[in-house]
Amino acid sequence: MLLPEIVISLSVVQLVSMLGARGLIGPPLLVVAHALVGIPFVLRTVGVSLLAVNPVWERAARDLGASGWRAFTTVTLPLMRSGMFAGALFAFIVSFNNVELSLFLTSRDANTLPIRLLQYMEYQYSPALACVAVTSVAGICLVAGVASRFVRLTEFIHGGAK
Repeated sequence: MLLPEIVISLSVVQLVSMLGARGLIGPPLLVVAHALVGIPFVLRTVGVSLLAVNPVWERAARDLGASGWRAFTTVTLPLMRSGMFAGALFAFIVSFNNVELSLFLTSRDANTLPIRLLQYMEYQYSPALACVAVTSVAGICLVAGVASRFVRLTEFIHGGAK
């Protein structure tokens, strides 16, 4: 979280070349690298939301006859919903914004949307870029609207506490 994205990107490329696996550069390595970059954000938000859950509630479910798995899925997991959503959102934003990692790890036949936009801006400038930007903003608003139906804003801000 403290290292610049270019340093992380170059270190991943150097690790792959040191291992002699240059043929791995492409979509599978890109997915793994983006997942590794997003893991700290997910762990932090999910960990905080897990700490906000009172263990007495899960113990009460166990006392009422629920198995450990059922108590976790019906009590703890719904209370962690806002933290999981926040972690997924942070990971997506960091991954979408990490153009350097995508630049170094994509192959000719597989590109991400930010790389396509950069290539498009390099060779031509047209209203299609504005259309993609508006569509992205509309998608973000749609996700925010759907999220607000399932997770209250106070839960999202305070990590499940009311």
